[in-house]
Amino acid sequence: MALVKGPFSIQWGNNPILDVSEIGFNYDVETKDYSTIDGRTFSVEGAITASVELTLLSSDVDALKTILPQYYVPKEGKLSTGETVNADEGAIDIVAASCDTTVTNYDLEITSCTGEVTRLVNARTSLTSQEFADNAIRTVTVTFRGEPAQGKGIIQFFKQGGISERPAEEAA
Repeated sequence: MALVKGPFSIQWGNNPILDVSEIGFNYDVETKDYSTIDGRTFSVEGAITASVELTLLSSDVDALKTILPQYYVPKEGKLSTGETVNADEGAIDIVAASCDTTVTNYDLEITSCTGEVTRLVNARTSLTSQEFADNAIRTVTVTFRGEPAQGKGIIQFFKQGGISERPAEEAA
């Protein structure tokens, strides 16, 4: 038995996520209990949900545009309030989803310093909160929600380099 130790590196698709101050992991399994006439209970497991919350110290537009691509507005683009973005790095415009909103899903991989990987399969992102900590720094918390295809796992644990490449037709 070995401990899985940090420091941890985090990657969403091909995007490394840096300056993370906190990781939260949420996991839930729906269960339904059935009782027999002789007093026994059977729990049947159903749908699984899993998510990871990352609190980011780096919360400028450059850091957020790869993590929240659905809200990114490039230079010369229009904000929902009508202004044109002049900054080279663009802007983040948090707007409720609409018919033309594109959702981006990638695997989120958290890798320990010993090469142990925790994977949240086919995760999409959403802004959870922001905080102005001690009037000194803005932190942003982003939630990654696993949305695997039907019949596919939502959480995977494996040794880095210990699995084969995913077949192209199976790619998230």
